[in-house]
Amino acid sequence: MIRSKFGLRSTSQPNASFRNWLYFLIGLIFVVKLVGLTVAPPGFYLDEASGAANAICLKQTGRSESNLLSPIFFPTPRPAAPFPPTLIYFNALWSLLFGDSPWAFRMSAAFFSLLSLAGVYKLVRLFASKEAALLSIVLMGFSPPLFQFGRIAWEASQTPAFLIWGMYFFFKPSTPKNGITAGILLGLAAYTYAPARAFVLLFLPFGLLAKVRVKQFVWSWFFAATLSFLIISIPLIRATLDGNLQSRFDLVIITNPNYLAENGGSDPLNILRLFILNFLAHLSPQFLFFTGDINPRHSAQIWGEISLPELVTLLIGFAFLIYRFRRDKSVNSLKTGSAPWALFFFLLFFLGLVPPALTWESVPHALRGICAWPFIGISAALFYDCFATSWREAKTIIIGSCLLFASFFYPYYFAYYPITAESLFDVPAGKAFDEYKGQKALPRQMIERAKVYAVPASRYHMMRVLGITCADTRALL
Repeated sequence: MIRSKFGLRSTSQPNASFRNWLYFLIGLIFVVKLVGLTVAPPGFYLDEASGAANAICLKQTGRSESNLLSPIFFPTPRPAAPFPPTLIYFNALWSLLFGDSPWAFRMSAAFFSLLSLAGVYKLVRLFASKEAALLSIVLMGFSPPLFQFGRIAWEASQTPAFLIWGMYFFFKPSTPKNGITAGILLGLAAYTYAPARAFVLLFLPFGLLAKVRVKQFVWSWFFAATLSFLIISIPLIRATLDGNLQSRFDLVIITNPNYLAENGGSDPLNILRLFILNFLAHLSPQFLFFTGDINPRHSAQIWGEISLPELVTLLIGFAFLIYRFRRDKSVNSLKTGSAPWALFFFLLFFLGLVPPALTWESVPHALRGICAWPFIGISAALFYDCFATSWREAKTIIIGSCLLFASFFYPYYFAYYPITAESLFDVPAGKAFDEYKGQKALPRQMIERAKVYAVPASRYHMMRVLGITCADTRALL
């Protein structure tokens, strides 16, 4: 064993065969994350098209789809949260390089998905061996919700990358430079998606306590991180206080008066009861291990939200800790090596389920729990570092679980899921617009149908099929 900056790090002799399998699986994950982006999921969902319209209009005119001059948040016509600047401004630049097709915008989501995998390697490497860090890429790469949400061009696709990289700089040595970078990245994570704002605020006190525990807390780092976080969050704070970001949140939160009136009233104990029931729903075996989210837009429903390799590695890790506790009659095994950090990140998984548990709609909700899912793979990889040298047979079991999961998940996802999810990703709407591809105008009845569908999404499809600019569409919609 050698000592790292955060405690004891396991230094097992490199297992060439195991590492080779990890490299193979990482290559496989990178390939499947990039192929068939417009096949599975099929179509181009309304929210994706609306975000794309804003990005194109911003690129062409400096204005939002709704004609606002360079806004920070981009309004949506439906009772939904505005699009964040992280999505629209990035995709406006992205489309300069890759174009305005559905594939290009979904490639942006895939890019952030791959960026999150690079971040998880760096984060786990702070606390554990290279093998554990490589394994974390594999486990997180197999995560069903992160795979799904990394293929859809909506704002939540950026959340894991900003969050993980923010944590990496947060837990790096406590220099002002790292503090500033952590504050900026965690602030950007808060912009990406409403549940991420709640999660970042929940994480910060626990993260600070962890820094204190390992004697890495430095006041200059703290002030640098706090100042950068607050400065970059000023527009977000102002928009939240003004109520501009709250319409959707106020509708789905469990303290909504209409919801409480139908579910036991506004007594604090009843609200706590509703929260606990929602939280437990996110821990149900059906949700975690069997079918996942009931909304096929959020889950392929061939498996739950925790993949087989993640589950197997976690179970082996917990079994090893129990074995060590029973053998040594001591909790010292929980205080050394990567075990404390494995438990810490496992705690963050539960914190990530708090935001969706605060809402009543479509519970359990995998998308609103997006901040939870990275920490399953992270904690499992850290547990691996605890048992790698003692239970070498576990490596074969982990690789076997990866191959088994890949052999049935990916064929189903790419062959059958596009059929079951066709209507949920607005394939018929896209096909209706495609009938006018190459023409110079749409007939009046199609324009009326486009207005009923959704003006921002229809604006995107008009630009796509007619080859006209954002400004040209304003005369039609």
